[in-house]
Amino acid sequence: MKNLKACNFKNAIVIVFLFLIMGTNLPSVFAQIKLVPIGFPTSQSVEIPLADTPGAQRQQGIDLPFFDDFSMAVDGRPHSQLWQSGSGVRINNTLTTGQPSINVATFDGLNANGAPYNFTNPLVQGFTDTLSCLPINLSAKHASDSIYLSYYWQSGELIEKPDSSDYIQLEFLDKDLQWHIVWKQSGYQTDHVFHHQFIAIKEDRWMHANFRFRFRTFGRSSGAYDMWHIDYLYLNSKRSLKDIYIRDLALTHPLSAFLKNYRAMPLSHYRVDPSRFTEKEISAEIRNLYNNENRTAWTLQVRDELSGKQFAGDQEGSSYIGPLQTLNKRAKLRPVEPMLSDTALRIKYSFKLETSDNQNPSIPSIDLTRNDTLSATAELSDFFAYDDGSAEYGIQVNQKLGRVAVRYVLAHPDTIGGVRMSILPFNKNVAGLSFTLQLWSNKGGRPDVLLAQQAFPASYSGNEQALKEYAFSKAIAVTDTFYVGWLQVSEQPLTVGYDLNSVYGAKQVLYNLGNSWVAADNLRGSIMLRPFLARSGAELITGVKATESVGYFYPNPAPGLLQWKGDSLDAIEIYDSTGRRVGGNGAMRTGDFLDFKELSAGMYYFKCYHAKGIYVQKILKQ
Repeated sequence: MKNLKACNFKNAIVIVFLFLIMGTNLPSVFAQIKLVPIGFPTSQSVEIPLADTPGAQRQQGIDLPFFDDFSMAVDGRPHSQLWQSGSGVRINNTLTTGQPSINVATFDGLNANGAPYNFTNPLVQGFTDTLSCLPINLSAKHASDSIYLSYYWQSGELIEKPDSSDYIQLEFLDKDLQWHIVWKQSGYQTDHVFHHQFIAIKEDRWMHANFRFRFRTFGRSSGAYDMWHIDYLYLNSKRSLKDIYIRDLALTHPLSAFLKNYRAMPLSHYRVDPSRFTEKEISAEIRNLYNNENRTAWTLQVRDELSGKQFAGDQEGSSYIGPLQTLNKRAKLRPVEPMLSDTALRIKYSFKLETSDNQNPSIPSIDLTRNDTLSATAELSDFFAYDDGSAEYGIQVNQKLGRVAVRYVLAHPDTIGGVRMSILPFNKNVAGLSFTLQLWSNKGGRPDVLLAQQAFPASYSGNEQALKEYAFSKAIAVTDTFYVGWLQVSEQPLTVGYDLNSVYGAKQVLYNLGNSWVAADNLRGSIMLRPFLARSGAELITGVKATESVGYFYPNPAPGLLQWKGDSLDAIEIYDSTGRRVGGNGAMRTGDFLDFKELSAGMYYFKCYHAKGIYVQKILKQ
């Protein structure tokens, strides 16, 4: 029954996602694109310590109070001074909504290295993640001290809700180092909200120097399935079932994007019009966890992490927030002005509350300002990205020779050197399997001429945030709108990272299962596929096939006088390396000269208009 249930339910998930992605106006939902859970196999052999071994103890236990809202986690792992290593639990802020504060602990079928516990049988079930605290010293406590452990829990919300046979349980370690179940929640008929749970610690068997508690989950162990989330744990004496309110103002969800249209873009394209590419404001959510009204001031700081330069921010002196309420604040953004010498910017913008949470009487000795600051970054470098850097799911084209393409729009003509992408495993290991990257021109909002294609062996990126670089052998010149994507060469599909939280790429995806391109209009997230600009000195493909060549300017490089050889041109536009238009000319015939001696030395892009279309020639001015 267990395997039958897993098979039927997981297949049902795939079918539901197919309908959501593609709609119902197409003849078949099975030969299209689909979303799948993912895993992140490590390239190194790393020994994972057992997270449920009672003997893995410290000489001295942690003293009360014990508190963790996971806002202090580093690299997605639980805090090493509170939790045993190797838990398999992911600390993140992207897989839930409604969390009490920044970050939650997510349980699924992936181990501490991010690999599936079982990568051979996709339907197998068993115990998966375990989050076990380090020893807590309760030797001086008594059953009469009114000790309670409280926490918030939620079954999977955005993706992979647990099924009826899946469950999460809480266990305590007694004086004889034996684990006992004290709370258990099955996946049957759970909702999508965070529930506040209280567990009393009143028995003498728990009162010892090496007391521990742990959460364990049971479900499908072959990937990011059957998710549970835990947050805001608090263990202390002198509590009661009425002690449910903490005097804490906390930030919750990730900050909204700094850039319009993209999460990252090349600096040369941003320079064209910074105000056009910068959002007017960012939003942040503040939650009051106390049953009394409060006020808070806040500031928005903006700086370049590479140079340390500070940019204009925003602030507000006092904001009212009601008891147990959430407040959405919007801070004004101003475009940053790059210096001419800048080759890249990494804009870090931080929203910080001004609170008295460090003087909080609700939890003595705990500084609750830890969840008062949220930060995000916007890369202005050499690539375009719709995604925010985290993959919550994977996306596949479910047919051999099927194609997926993602649309990008340039601020000026440029050259593309390749793609950085996140390839992740699903059920079967496809490392080394060949796939083909493709780049197309645009016509009428659809991919048109195939400008370049190249086969590569698939290589896993290592985790949900890492991307591998796949460089074309030659740079490809593009003018305004272009598409990059992949051709599914084999029967085994390639799984590419998919960001559920970033909507910028939602309307930019098309797929082709035969002779026509179809917009995947119902996608709500972004594919982790990042085209990057060609590096200096790369050999160039103009985008016009040799048999369709209309001509060229020569000599190249040139001291300042160029001659045209070829068919008549309708017009020419000249752009510098920053994307700024610096010149142009009207119609040209073969033998005509173009003088650009007034321009300084450097690389220029000649956008040529012809009856056959538009192409770009790259000219080096000496």
